[in-house]
Amino acid sequence: VHHAISCPCCNNKFSGAEPVTSIDQKRQVFDILKPHMEVTEHQLGMIICCGQTLYGAFPEKVSQPVQYGSRIKSLSVLLNNDNKLPLQKIEQLMRNLWGCFFNESTVVNTNAGMYDSLQVVEQEIRANILATKLAYFSEPGMRLSKHLHWFHSVFTAMSTDLFVHNRRGKDILRSEDFVLKSYIKHALYNYRKTYLNFLNSTHALCSAYLFRELNNLAENGQWVGRLNSLLHPLALRTDTPDILPEKVKQIFLKESEQICKVANAEEAQPTQNKRKKPKIRKDTICSTGLTNIFMHGFLSFFTRYSV
Repeated sequence: VHHAISCPCCNNKFSGAEPVTSIDQKRQVFDILKPHMEVTEHQLGMIICCGQTLYGAFPEKVSQPVQYGSRIKSLSVLLNNDNKLPLQKIEQLMRNLWGCFFNESTVVNTNAGMYDSLQVVEQEIRANILATKLAYFSEPGMRLSKHLHWFHSVFTAMSTDLFVHNRRGKDILRSEDFVLKSYIKHALYNYRKTYLNFLNSTHALCSAYLFRELNNLAENGQWVGRLNSLLHPLALRTDTPDILPEKVKQIFLKESEQICKVANAEEAQPTQNKRKKPKIRKDTICSTGLTNIFMHGFLSFFTRYSV
């Protein structure tokens, strides 16, 4: 409570200990506590009973004479992994705020320890994904030390699982680190031929990806417009039953097959390089992939709108 300093009438000085009649106004200031390092010392007590010396036991996570606690380790993992703060910056931040020497190797070891402790959580996430009706698979890339690495990812409405590798392809997708080989529900993804090797699941091509690729190919021929006109009504029919009527499905497949034949005829055919291998231009790869996937009938929204 802030008191008046003095009375303007009698010049009486107030010491600040006088009781106030009432509170006239309030103002609040939100701030953080001053950083300080909290040190907790654990001691083993000794008791002599029945001629024996008995000792207590340290907590399971207190394994060293001097060590950092779980709160500062959790902050380190959060700063490095979620906020992408470099190791050197984390060391500087810890020193400036708490006066501790949380060096780069400690950050690395903390990340490794957190990774090991999350194995049970990782298994639970993968089990939830395998039990989910629909999962989306993706492989975004990122450069690490000037080399391209791939995030092999799978998403559901509630879970995300990913692992990083410097390669991608069938062998990587069959590894123990990826769940696609064990997934038996609806697998949704942007078109990649490698995914078609996994026949346990029902394949689905992302409709947003499909329309985006068709827009990129809009100048390639009339077949693109025909395909857009064929797909848009299906994408917009959200009030219909989940199962597409068989008669409508057959009409759709027949029309899409005719469009694919026109597309293959209009698109430039692959040329051969010096090694007698087909050389496909970049601007024809998308159309070739799309027509192939239509010919194989791997679009799940042919039959199920919920996908």
